[in-house]
Amino acid sequence: MRIKGNYVSKREVLFCSSSITIGEALEHLNKTGYRCVPVLDEKKEKYLGNIYKVDILEYKGSLEESVLQ
Repeated sequence: MRIKGNYVSKREVLFCSSSITIGEALEHLNKTGYRCVPVLDEKKEKYLGNIYKVDILEYKGSLEESVLQ
């Protein structure tokens, strides 16, 4: 995975859990400075997709909804 122009080992990749809200995901993205992070299941074993900052900023729904909706 290429992040900020550097290759990062799998153990060091920052990600979101599937249980967080959209607002929490936006806060996580703002803290890390990344435009996109992977979303993993609760056991941190299965990749479910990516969440993009631009998609959150364009989203017109509630920031309290789950990232999986």
